[in-house]
Amino acid sequence: MKINRSFLVAGLVLCMAAWVLAQEEMPAEKDTLTNRVSTTVKASTVADFIATGDAAYAAFDNEKALEAYQAGLEAFPGTFDLLWRISRAHIDIGEHLENKDDQLSHYETALDYANQAIEANPESATGYTRRAAATGKISLFKGVFSTIGLVKKVRADCEKALELDPNDSIAHYILARTHHKLTEKPGWIRKPMGLGWGNRKEAGRLFQRAIELRPDFIMYRLDYAHLLIDEKEYEKAREQLRTILELKIQDEDDEARKEEAQQLLKEIEGKK
Repeated sequence: MKINRSFLVAGLVLCMAAWVLAQEEMPAEKDTLTNRVSTTVKASTVADFIATGDAAYAAFDNEKALEAYQAGLEAFPGTFDLLWRISRAHIDIGEHLENKDDQLSHYETALDYANQAIEANPESATGYTRRAAATGKISLFKGVFSTIGLVKKVRADCEKALELDPNDSIAHYILARTHHKLTEKPGWIRKPMGLGWGNRKEAGRLFQRAIELRPDFIMYRLDYAHLLIDEKEYEKAREQLRTILELKIQDEDDEARKEEAQQLLKEIEGKK
């Protein structure tokens, strides 16, 4: 049987067009953060994403940690243990930025995620602690005595966290720093602002409790040493500073803190 050549060509063209159209209509895999991170780390559960993020956090790679946590949140919206970790990551990233606008943006984002964490689990101390940390960063950035309302919120969140978990070392530490920071101005100036409650004795008690709960954490001891120096308790300060020099690095800023401790020891040498 003789087949018309033009007919064959036309048929082939139609088949090719149909194939191309079918390829265009096929849904491409969504290029989400979840897919990218999942392909890299084979994460499929909340625990997988947290493990990946925590490993990066332990290696001081805050950007990678944030990416893993955000990918997990995209896959598992509203997850408390991802929300508070994202808040923490934004603070850690913001602390090391030179651009002030970017820094503040990260602190404000940290506050937003801390609020979401509290909404997801209002009975956990961690959400309130993370909110206190974010609010405190914003207050320090803008000026403590220019953000009186924020300072009061920091105190309220720390107290709520300690009500829920009396062994929350971070809440003890943040509240201790708040008390100490407020004493930069005399009580008669602070009292009309509603900040008369700040005092060094309470700061010392809170620092000590934070150290009892986590004795190997350099940051707690260094800030306590600053308080002791302000109080002219030089021998006690030296004890904290010398201990710092023996402790292992746990935080990305610990090397700098050790250097600061050495410098403080030189500055108070011979003081009694």
